[in-house]
Amino acid sequence: MKQQELSRWLRMIVLLTAAITAIFLCLIAPTMGQDIAAANPEFAFMLAPALIFLAVSAIPFYLALYRAYRVLQQVGRDHSFCAENAAHLKAISRLALIDTLWYFLGAVALVIGNVGHPSVLLAMGLVIFIGVAAAVAAATLSHLVQKAAALQSENELTI
Repeated sequence: MKQQELSRWLRMIVLLTAAITAIFLCLIAPTMGQDIAAANPEFAFMLAPALIFLAVSAIPFYLALYRAYRVLQQVGRDHSFCAENAAHLKAISRLALIDTLWYFLGAVALVIGNVGHPSVLLAMGLVIFIGVAAAVAAATLSHLVQKAAALQSENELTI
């Protein structure tokens, strides 16, 4: 598979991820929330805050997807190792940490308010773990891309 074709496929995956997330946030989450509120009236007051929480958490997620799309554009142009990609990956790492912190604070708020169902807290813990893993991976890739860009620049100067 050629580099441009790989980049195109990966960009399509990023766009598909954005679309699926939008469908979940706009259609599935509100419907599921209403069903849960109807089945458990004692948690009905949590529907609006939960939907707002999800909407706010989508902001860094979509910003990170945009940055990933930009990295993949550069990969398609055969500029994989450049300072711009390193900056995008570093921003993705920070955005993942922001989202992870947001979910951690949400889990703490649920525990303090004594409204945290164990399965919800377990799901939030999984999101926190995945967020930390994504942040570490993006930060590591940022460092490696920055080093490779420096080596490539040095190599171009010696020729």
